[in-house]
Amino acid sequence: MTFREIIEDHIKKRENHIALGVGLDDAYTFEQLAQFYDLFVEKMNELLIPRRARIAVLAEDALLIPFVAAPLVDHWCSIQFTINDSIEVNIDKIKHFKIDYILTNDHYYRLLSKVNEKLNFIIYNKFSISSVELTKIEKTKVFENGSNIAMVAESSGTTSNYKVIPYSFDKLITRYQTLVSSFRYDASRSRLQVAQLIRTNTSKTFLNMIYVGATSYFSNGVNFNLIYKMLQQKEPTDFRIAPSNLMGLLNFIDKHQLTLDKQPKYLLILGSYLSEDLYKQCQRIFNKSHIIHTYGATETTTICSNIDSPKGYIQDSVGQPMLHQIRIVDDEIQVKHESVFDGYEGIDNSEYFDDGWFKTGDLGYLKDGYLYITGRKKEVINKGGEKISPYELEKILLLDKRLREVVVFPYLKDNKHEHVAVAIVTCNDEKISIYEIRKLLMNKDIRAYKLPTRLYQVKSLPKSESAKIQRNKLFQYLSTIDITFEEI
Repeated sequence: MTFREIIEDHIKKRENHIALGVGLDDAYTFEQLAQFYDLFVEKMNELLIPRRARIAVLAEDALLIPFVAAPLVDHWCSIQFTINDSIEVNIDKIKHFKIDYILTNDHYYRLLSKVNEKLNFIIYNKFSISSVELTKIEKTKVFENGSNIAMVAESSGTTSNYKVIPYSFDKLITRYQTLVSSFRYDASRSRLQVAQLIRTNTSKTFLNMIYVGATSYFSNGVNFNLIYKMLQQKEPTDFRIAPSNLMGLLNFIDKHQLTLDKQPKYLLILGSYLSEDLYKQCQRIFNKSHIIHTYGATETTTICSNIDSPKGYIQDSVGQPMLHQIRIVDDEIQVKHESVFDGYEGIDNSEYFDDGWFKTGDLGYLKDGYLYITGRKKEVINKGGEKISPYELEKILLLDKRLREVVVFPYLKDNKHEHVAVAIVTCNDEKISIYEIRKLLMNKDIRAYKLPTRLYQVKSLPKSESAKIQRNKLFQYLSTIDITFEEI
């Protein structure tokens, strides 16, 4: 069953139901999505774009991304880039992802074609829900290759070394069925997601809600005033947000002495760690919502949550396994389920799989049926042979209410050995010394060799498209900007 057929089935069951809402004013029905779908497919067929050709969407018009999501996965292969990346990065990804065409506007066509004259383009000259004009500029001939890949995603985790994740159409449907079963999604649900439409996961999350006939709302950025108003005016049943953005929203609500008269049924918090203070603040402000902490990956869908856990939320845990099998091997979390991807493209996958079990790269343990994350395998700092978990130190430091964000990472001293550094974002720009940071850790009996020897105090921390801090690239990034540090 194609997404076009799925959309048509929803239209028959429920007329003029909202499929997509962006901000407070823009809303589009399933009927409008179907209208655009048919028009877009007609125009693409007129251009003779081969079936399952890989098409990267590089759009300034953010609405184009959800609009083309369904037709691309039905007929071609959808790949979404973000315009926040540099032109050089996008060119590198085009080669790495084996892109056949770039769907973009004239502005990006001119920029990209200057860097690489052999690229193929589909240029949208005019775009709206009821009208689209496309032009093909083909420098290299593309042939139908019999591929069944409907979407290609990228996984960079916290290392920034992106890997290519191909999904067949059947695998996409399996993943959506898994999420529906896990969270009991149906057409009565509506979800507000704090995300920019130009981000790479937009198509996947939007199609998940289309699959069940539910409504997707997007904030299209991080504007806490807008997010608060959308919660009150749109009244979503589900609210999906990363911890760093959630902290900002809660502080905004407190600062302006606001109340959430209308609350979502489910508050879905993404990520591997939720501080005790943040959870208590959530309980106070979202006092009528079911707070759900989820853990998963691009490769796996959601692995754990506390949605059906008999003991509810347990501090420091990411909940219980949902549909995935989980095992711990040498402290590493490994999972198995039909929704797990089949492997990265173009590389040897033997180091990522063991007899059908996917090695997540996350470290953790199971206790009383609950999963606890202790860090990332590749992020452990090796200081003269001593292994140091950044996660252990961050968890302690985040207990201090003066600290809004904390990341512990390795840096090379004298270009020889790894040492421990910490970057912090404080509330109200309060100054904190490295001696205070070390004291906080020593008060929790952290051994001397684990203590940071360098402190960076910054306004904000750079994050990946999935809101992850790329820890192993942070020292390199901080070395390129004009910022001072404190060292002992």
